[in-house]
Amino acid sequence: MIRSLLVASLLTASSLALLPSDAAAAKLKKTLCSGEFGTGSGLAGSYIGKDCFIAADSDMQEQVAGICKEGSRCEVEAMVEVAPDGSRQIRTVLSVRQAGRAPATRMSYAQKAGNYADGIYALQDDGCDKQGATPGNRVSVQLLRAAGPAIQLYGKYCAVIEADGEEPSSAKFQATLQLRCGSSPAQDQALRSGRSGTAETIVMTPAPERQLWLDEDTLIRCPIKRAYTPQWWIEAPPFNGRYPQ
Repeated sequence: MIRSLLVASLLTASSLALLPSDAAAAKLKKTLCSGEFGTGSGLAGSYIGKDCFIAADSDMQEQVAGICKEGSRCEVEAMVEVAPDGSRQIRTVLSVRQAGRAPATRMSYAQKAGNYADGIYALQDDGCDKQGATPGNRVSVQLLRAAGPAIQLYGKYCAVIEADGEEPSSAKFQATLQLRCGSSPAQDQALRSGRSGTAETIVMTPAPERQLWLDEDTLIRCPIKRAYTPQWWIEAPPFNGRYPQ
């Protein structure tokens, strides 16, 4: 009888000791994330392999990026939270090792600019949380896109034909983009070949604090959400059809 009371007392004490922070920690699982390391566009964050993800602009992303170069094979021992779809969100980095060199590739000017400009943008006056926002209310920039750099200017889809300008960097720089614009991403190849669409030129100025000047418009970079992110944008590697948020 005394032993039963003691056990019950210990169980009660244990449940009371499980504070919210402890409960959150109990959901984490120690695992080894291994595979190609890369950083997605905008606020998509980074990935390791096919199912480990790191939040954008986080200390964890900085830790991993400081050791593993873009495109290299990376091994990260971490505490992760497993989502219902099986993807693993890294919450604490325990160790990082670059296990293979990044492939030697020459980046185009558009790709270099994409490292700083890619993302989903809203007019600063509207903000990211405008009710009922759709891809037609956004400017979607994807210059790192494997199928070729592209921009959706509200309801208009444009293939980027040429790009040139100041050296891309985390500081403000100006880039001039020559576009071929139509009504749908289904026209992409026809736009690039000149068989369809109209020619346009835009001046793009990415800047710190997630701002972007596009000609006369001041834009802010928004989280990637299903409601206003174009399907063509999210399907480009490394996203594989998954919306980070």
